[in-house]
Amino acid sequence: AVPVRAGDVVRISGWVNVPEDVAGGKERFIVFDSLGGENLAERFGKTAGWQRFTYHRMAPLDGEITLTAALGGAGIALLDDVTVEVGR
Repeated sequence: AVPVRAGDVVRISGWVNVPEDVAGGKERFIVFDSLGGENLAERFGKTAGWQRFTYHRMAPLDGEITLTAALGGAGIALLDDVTVEVGR
């Protein structure tokens, strides 16, 4: 968990590699945070090697932000160099 204050802008970034389609999964591979929830998740199918992702959130209240990565079926998903940066 990373602490945040109301009004903080949070930048979340990293690299993902999904070498093959996820079998039997409706969602594939998703990365989401506690501020945006699953509705604002980054969703990945098969990638052509490593793919960078970056997104931003604004903290509505003082608290913390957590990050979740979930594989929605059988397969392999690789996640690397994930950063959570808080701007005050």
